[in-house]
Amino acid sequence: SGSRYFCVPASSKRAPMQCLPCIPAGALQSLLVPYTRADVVHEEKAIPEQNDGTNSTTISRAGSADSLLKDSDQQDRLKSLETIEVQPAIEQHGGAHLLRRAQTDVSSASSVQRRRFSLARRFTAHDSFGDGLVFDEVIAECWPALRKFMEDYVLIGIVEPTLKRLVGSWVHFETCFLGDLAPNILGAKSTRVSRKAKNATSGECERTVELAFDFKLNATEIDVLLYLGPGLNLRVTRVKISGTICLELRDFLGELPLLSGMGLYFMNPPEVSISFAGLGGLARVLEERLTFAQQIIEKQLANQLVVPNRMAVHIASSVSYYSLRHPRPDGLLDLHIAGVSELQTLGLASSGITCCKRHESWSLRLELRLGAQTWSTPKATSDTSNSAHWGTSCTFFVDKQHGQSMTIELVSSGSLLGISDTVLGLVRMSVAQLSDDEGEDSTWDIEKKHGISVVEIAGQPSITLNASFHPLYRGHTLEEASNMCKLRDGTCGVLVVILDCVRDLDLSSDGWYVECVLKLGDVEMQTWRVVAKQMTPDDLGAAGEKLKFLLSKDHSAGDAAWMLGLQEGDVAAVKRGSIAATFRQELRLRLHDPMHETLTLELRVGPRSPYPIARHRFLMSDLLHRERWQLPMAERRFGEVLRPGKFLAGGSLGLPSCVLSLQILGVAQAS
Repeated sequence: SGSRYFCVPASSKRAPMQCLPCIPAGALQSLLVPYTRADVVHEEKAIPEQNDGTNSTTISRAGSADSLLKDSDQQDRLKSLETIEVQPAIEQHGGAHLLRRAQTDVSSASSVQRRRFSLARRFTAHDSFGDGLVFDEVIAECWPALRKFMEDYVLIGIVEPTLKRLVGSWVHFETCFLGDLAPNILGAKSTRVSRKAKNATSGECERTVELAFDFKLNATEIDVLLYLGPGLNLRVTRVKISGTICLELRDFLGELPLLSGMGLYFMNPPEVSISFAGLGGLARVLEERLTFAQQIIEKQLANQLVVPNRMAVHIASSVSYYSLRHPRPDGLLDLHIAGVSELQTLGLASSGITCCKRHESWSLRLELRLGAQTWSTPKATSDTSNSAHWGTSCTFFVDKQHGQSMTIELVSSGSLLGISDTVLGLVRMSVAQLSDDEGEDSTWDIEKKHGISVVEIAGQPSITLNASFHPLYRGHTLEEASNMCKLRDGTCGVLVVILDCVRDLDLSSDGWYVECVLKLGDVEMQTWRVVAKQMTPDDLGAAGEKLKFLLSKDHSAGDAAWMLGLQEGDVAAVKRGSIAATFRQELRLRLHDPMHETLTLELRVGPRSPYPIARHRFLMSDLLHRERWQLPMAERRFGEVLRPGKFLAGGSLGLPSCVLSLQILGVAQAS
């Protein structure tokens, strides 16, 4: 039992034998059989005791259970245990019938023990960890939750509104079910990250372990039906997703529940592909639209599964839910793209793309991707030396410096070639590799894209760039803002906006589309487009049923929130039946002049195309005067009404409200 092992020796007359008449036959079997069969977790070897000189035997643990069966001496010992001399002790207490029943139970238990031994080896033997069996079963248990996240949050919550906006307002998912077949785990590895905790005073650190799994999903038994119009239903027959998915265990504690929370995310964009069927002969007619819809679905799926987006499970209060769901980025990657050389070795003519004469030029661009971020250089033309030059700069947010990778694709523009854009080659490099260059120019060879032939000419096509990694820091005073480092594109800080939801919309807006637009300087960023609905107790998770009961007894929102450990604002919104739109989205904007910049948050609502109804402004200079340069998560009313009295809920101030937090992060010197 556990780590304790007992054996009843043949010559012993100790207390366990004196109690045999009181033990049923089944219980006697459970005492004897475990030590006559190798169904134990580890190898058990019978070792004679040397302490008291008696013929008693103990069981010790070592090695694997297989060797126990192969050792003939041990087999003899185990057989002797099967014929253990319990008869005198039993007959002494008038239990002869008990002996016969025990012997029958021992002989009939062999098949049961073999099954139990097989089950024990499956989960405990050392050689069972190589095939990833345990990880497959863990992912199988997690798959229903991950599947629901992809169906409700990604496909219906994000992909469908995007299709409505870009393809047509009538497009929607009739059914959305990704099947019961769980993904496969092909391998696993782990890393450990320790960072200084917020309340650390003497070197105290937050202990975090990150498990990375080689993830592969090939879902065919699915039910996903996309409505394109009357009589036009497009069925998704296959969804393939492969990449590295990470399980992060955050902040181990010295007391129960031992762990503060968990996060699930893809470190780098997964490879996503989908297959369609169901339109018959119309597929060719609608080929261009189908291809466009397919690209939207694949791109949105990949973007919403990769950092900074993630699933979060909040367990203990030592780490807040928002820091689990939206941890701050590690830093900024500052890139300067010089150009591409040795283009003649790509062999465009032999690839059937074009044949460039001596004075003709190619129209090229570079497409860079890191996580969910993408950026393209302007178009450039090659010169007579078969090179293209840009001399442009850009910055990327880095969430995981130790594991994220950047992909750079060399694309030929279709405007001059008369065909669609073609990827000629690509370069993959890790952020850690780029950070090691210490701001010096580096050259990276271009890998040929599949289908593009390479001409046997001396030289290798390559990209020349300059990269430096700048950590981000949180300040406490206005004076610390002067220490911000200005990057090549003028960025000196980052504004992180976490928008949880918008509440107190008009009752008529139930079922309408809601979005927010953030404006900072010349930059405009738009949130996801989500659907507004009335809040219910079920929106607050597992405490929903208890909250229904408390509100039915006319408890105040404050009392109910205190008893259930919920936020009073959330309970109050449920109690008044607020119409809300939930975003739970993080947006990052670059700051160039924090002392003079203003963030404008604009709320848009509408049945089809949302239009502005309210607005609120935040001064960055006010934020720099706050502790940690942070405006904590709280509910705030919009300050300016653009359409008075038409879409407002008539709350305490007659204005809609938003639940959000703001924080400024400064750019430090390159590390």
